[in-house]
Amino acid sequence: EPSSFFPKVVVENLNAHERKDDDLRFDLAWMLQRNPCVKKFSVSIDCENVCLEEVEKAEAAARYAVDFHANRPTLELVKYGEDKMVLSGQHQQVCTPGCLSDSNP
Repeated sequence: EPSSFFPKVVVENLNAHERKDDDLRFDLAWMLQRNPCVKKFSVSIDCENVCLEEVEKAEAAARYAVDFHANRPTLELVKYGEDKMVLSGQHQQVCTPGCLSDSNP
């Protein structure tokens, strides 16, 4: 029977700009492994001033952590600040809606 010491929901808030290192997926997997009873992993990603690639890396890290866990907890991904994302390599220029899909000839 699960102990009340281990919460069934684990919440993690990520700033994709600050956590763009490749070890993020191992950090999240390790964090979940410490809780054998987790049923849901809720991750909030702050997308402000980051590019799409950084956000996708954070999402992939969260998915890896869930896939790696024996219980296969439900993953809840919440992104905010998407309207303030930037083009890759340009942290000064804020994207407008649709800019990530536009191609420059």
